Amino acid sequence: MKAIVLLLLLFGVPAVADAQIPQLPDRLANPVHFTGEIGSMGELYSASGREQRRPSSTGRLYMRSQLELFNSVTVNLNLLYSTETGSGVTLGSTGRQSLNQIGIAPQWSWGRAYAGSFYDSYSQLTYDAVGLRGGGFNINPGFLRLAAFTGRAQTAVAGGAVDGAYRRTMTGGKIGFGGRGARGDAGYVDLVFVRTADDPGSLAAPAAGAEDTQIGNPYAVTPEENVVLGAVTRIPLLQRRLIISGEFAGSIYSRDRRAPVLSDEALDHYSSLMRSFITPRLSTYGDIAHNAQIELRDITLPGSTTPAPRLFSASLGYRYVGSGYVSLGVASLPADQRSLHARASLRFRRLTASLQGMQQEDNLHGQKLATTTRNRLAATASLRATRALNSSVRFAVNTMSNDIDDPERVVDFTSYTVGFTQSINLRQGGVLRAVALTYAYQQAGDDNPLKASSRLRAHDASLRTTFDLSRSFGLIPSVGLAWSGLGDATAELRHTYSLAAQHRPQGSRWSSSLSLSNSRLHAGGSLQAALSTRFRLTDADMVTFSARSNHVSGLDTSSGDFRERSLSVQWSRAIR
Repeated sequence: MKAIVLLLLLFGVPAVADAQIPQLPDRLANPVHFTGEIGSMGELYSASGREQRRPSSTGRLYMRSQLELFNSVTVNLNLLYSTETGSGVTLGSTGRQSLNQIGIAPQWSWGRAYAGSFYDSYSQLTYDAVGLRGGGFNINPGFLRLAAFTGRAQTAVAGGAVDGAYRRTMTGGKIGFGGRGARGDAGYVDLVFVRTADDPGSLAAPAAGAEDTQIGNPYAVTPEENVVLGAVTRIPLLQRRLIISGEFAGSIYSRDRRAPVLSDEALDHYSSLMRSFITPRLSTYGDIAHNAQIELRDITLPGSTTPAPRLFSASLGYRYVGSGYVSLGVASLPADQRSLHARASLRFRRLTASLQGMQQEDNLHGQKLATTTRNRLAATASLRATRALNSSVRFAVNTMSNDIDDPERVVDFTSYTVGFTQSINLRQGGVLRAVALTYAYQQAGDDNPLKASSRLRAHDASLRTTFDLSRSFGLIPSVGLAWSGLGDATAELRHTYSLAAQHRPQGSRWSSSLSLSNSRLHAGGSLQAALSTRFRLTDADMVTFSARSNHVSGLDTSSGDFRERSLSVQWSRAIR
């Protein structure tokens, strides 16, 4: 298009020689716009005195890019290759899932699609950001909402319940009605379906005679199967100042797909529709979960002025997760809990304050000997008295108790935490640039006399200053003191000293940073050092060299004395 316009300007057209050429729309003048970043990283790592926590050498190649077509379609492309492949890397007895990724995701005004490595989020109880390798889409043409996906959630890795895994596939989708909203905050109603299944043949079968010890063994990895059905809604009212949302879901879960199938008589209790999704076995059970929340957003209080309105926000929510509810499409979802949570906040021109509360209890079906109740109340406030002076305070109290009659197992735990932060940010030009003082006090203990030795008292204070010695060189020294006492034991004092330096010459392609930290407790402690240097090869290319060292000695730890060292180099190029 640009070439055609240039030819007309050079050679002209007699009939329109004196006419004004109209300006092309941006989407036609620049129909293709490609941006992103590509790079590579290499790292060497070594440890002495303990097992290595990372591979001895690591290499990675990556690309994160975005292609815009006519300002209406955006295609995201992400690539990652790492030498830390799944079965090829074993640290101790722990296997790893492969980190390699390749994913493409076109997006337009009313939907998106994805292929390769991707993740999506449907709701808190059904499917929420579990990474997959496969494909799917999520579209919202008009008021119709449609989505579907399928892919592999994990590969087979031999090991126990902590580090082992069967090959897992996940398929799901949703259908609903609702608007799109400029910020994704429109109202909707969705029906969600998610099925997850492990392949029992992806790992070697247990040795002969060991099947009975594997099935039902909580320390053995088992092939799982799970089906979740849910309904999710979100209703915005009063120009999105009032939001009502909720979710209800039911799950059927088999802990071991190798367990025997139920008898014909027992199978009659399950509908034919459910049996088409999952085969009921001796390890199969189900339950429900639901949540609801009402939220007020940025309500203007009386007496507010236009430049500095006084805003109030609040929310009240309830959550129930049955003891038998399982959703393998959610990364973390503790079961057997009922909770009520509330939040309120005020925002003024110079003052911000918030209050949060939560109550949670378990033993929803009376299957345990006791019910444990947890409570939390937290308050924070921050004040900006002047442009240079900022203050904040925080307070929190946590309690945990149960209703058991056994004196040795009674829990009546309470923890208090109070703290403040005071910071002073001075104007540029002086040597002293900023000062920050932080202090926190914690008291925790159980009122059960048999647990008096576990009572904790702790003080933690730190002072950090920032010096601008020149326009290109800065120093940030800090000191911290932590005093703690447990029961009747003698209190211990840990002191930590650190120094960070930054060198960024104006007009230079080099910039460097160095940090040193020494933490001491009695005769032992840890010494950490890190050095990083960045060099800009061109306006788009950057090379970073990093070296780190950690030395722990004289501390009574399970690892004993040890050293860790790493050296890395990284190159990145910006695509504009």
